[in-house]
Amino acid sequence: MSGSGTKFLASTLLTLNLLPASLGAQPLNLSSSAVPNTRQTTSASRFAGGAQQETSAQEDQRPGNADSELEMEARRKKVNEALIAMAQQDFARVSKLAEDSYSKELRERETRLTRYLGRNNPAVPSAVYMDPNKFDTGMALGLSAKVTTERMLGLQRVTVTDDVLGSVADSMQTSDGSKFAARNSFTQNPSAHFDDHIASPQACVIVPTSSTAPKFQIAGLSFQENIDYINTHESWHCKNTKYTLAAIPKEELEAINGPLDVIGHPQRLLALTIATKNESLSDVGAMGDMIRKGHGMDMIDKVQAQRYKGFDDYVHWTASALDGLKEKISEMGLDNFRRLNDADARKLYEGVVDKYTFTPTEAEVILAYRMSDDENRAALRDWKTNYSVMENLIAAGAAVHDGADMKTLDDAIAKAGDDKTKTALSTLRDQISEIGLERFRHLSEEDAGKIAKALKDSGAAPVDIGENAAAFWRATADERQEALSAVAKYKAAMPGAFDMMKPYGEPPTDAEKAALAKQPHQPPQPLTPEEQQVFTDLAKWDANQMLLDRAFKKEGKITPETLIHAYAKMQDDLRHELRDHPEDPLLRAKVTKLQQSFITAVKETDYVSENADRGVNIFDKEPKLAEYLKKQQTAETTPKAPETAPEAGPENQTPQMPLRRTPAPGPGV
Repeated sequence: MSGSGTKFLASTLLTLNLLPASLGAQPLNLSSSAVPNTRQTTSASRFAGGAQQETSAQEDQRPGNADSELEMEARRKKVNEALIAMAQQDFARVSKLAEDSYSKELRERETRLTRYLGRNNPAVPSAVYMDPNKFDTGMALGLSAKVTTERMLGLQRVTVTDDVLGSVADSMQTSDGSKFAARNSFTQNPSAHFDDHIASPQACVIVPTSSTAPKFQIAGLSFQENIDYINTHESWHCKNTKYTLAAIPKEELEAINGPLDVIGHPQRLLALTIATKNESLSDVGAMGDMIRKGHGMDMIDKVQAQRYKGFDDYVHWTASALDGLKEKISEMGLDNFRRLNDADARKLYEGVVDKYTFTPTEAEVILAYRMSDDENRAALRDWKTNYSVMENLIAAGAAVHDGADMKTLDDAIAKAGDDKTKTALSTLRDQISEIGLERFRHLSEEDAGKIAKALKDSGAAPVDIGENAAAFWRATADERQEALSAVAKYKAAMPGAFDMMKPYGEPPTDAEKAALAKQPHQPPQPLTPEEQQVFTDLAKWDANQMLLDRAFKKEGKITPETLIHAYAKMQDDLRHELRDHPEDPLLRAKVTKLQQSFITAVKETDYVSENADRGVNIFDKEPKLAEYLKKQQTAETTPKAPETAPEAGPENQTPQMPLRRTPAPGPGV
């Protein structure tokens, strides 16, 4: 549409003035380099004390003899670097040492989901669950998040685009701040990753929830229920074949940074609607599957309550679909619902999503209302009256403009059902009488402006309805028809949009926003007595020493490998405690401290001295160490050949064409 019709179409939402906002927070990229060390490097004198315990034969196994503490310190550093490098090179075997009971649970989920996908989703026929402990292992060994992710996927013979790879790596290390920690640690942002725009079969890579430091927790769900819900939710993103963004041009997706980028753009509105349906299917599917397995119906209410808190996360407005699931189960009976097979259950889930999620037009009304100012929101809340004013003005005014006599206006005034409509029509009649009928039928821009001002001043036509009604009178027949269709479309969407908005509450008023903006930055609040006790107890819990002791207990040595094994066992211990006491703040703080201590310990432990203190010569326990160091020494003294391009390997493959990662899962869960 063009010209006056375009202007009128824009006013069907009552000419809103919009305020900026965001569709959702993006995960924080916290790289391993942002995790500083807690354990100080062992002093040279301690290293010397350990070295003196070695026999002369053992000294001969070591490359060179130390004539000074500085040389011994340098050699200690080489031993550490060698042990870590050896573990990096053997990542496939070493990472298995990080497996725990949660790793087993994830493998079982992966097997079941891949079996389902192989039968039902040819575009995404397999799934891979990323193991948080294995990821922590890569970070502890000094690998980057992206390289660790690539190696983990490589062990499963899975390749993904560089964009998806980066998305998975980001989601594996989102910020997890704790007031009890000396610094931030990271946890997982649950999400599913693949690219809707790739035609060839690909794997769905799932970042599961952390079982010890979950980023999202649903109040009222048990520890295990929370894990099951989140991981089942993500699995439905892989199962989804109906609500995909494949048909949405990438440039439209890449242009979306917030609601203001969506309003007025049909393709982007459709993308938002599809993304919300995708999330709704994941919530409905997760709740439905868990209830079919015996969980109670009350789970739906708990997840709904959480969704209603996310009033600005429009992609995750799934609560209405969960209401639809409850209604459907009530209608058919719980026992009958639980007897459904997977195929029939999926059909039911998709039917609920189709019926109970917003349409593109409803989405536009919702976004426009919530992004607008107080005056325009008030006008939209009174949409029934204002649409009556608009429809009567454009119909009666157009009739007189096109040749009908003034009695048309008198009849319209008599039939008007509300005072605002009567006032608007009466004002229009007075204005036509003032300028003359002929001038109205050849309405100039100047006269149109005068009539619009009079209508607005009367208080009957808020938000420039008069100006747009005048544009309608002057429009062509085609423009009028298009505008009338738009009016009918938005009017039909209003009831559903407002019903869907009600549980999320009113957005803040302009006054409230201004008050919030003027509030000074609040400094961190001091710890409460209860929190201070947690802080004190946490300080007494020496995670680093416990890791070292547990590592030595395994094989009578402390190496990166035994530390990895010890970490997995300690994580399992904490997980079992959390199952019984999920709200215990000390346990949650211990999880954070353990992760920080592990990542530091693997890189910073003085392996020679720690073993020597326990009466162990690291070279006896690691026979390949001396050989590795000799090779390194030989390599350092051998003249280097001219550099050539590196062969394509796990860390230097040519990236595939960058593609926008699938935004359907949004910022997670």
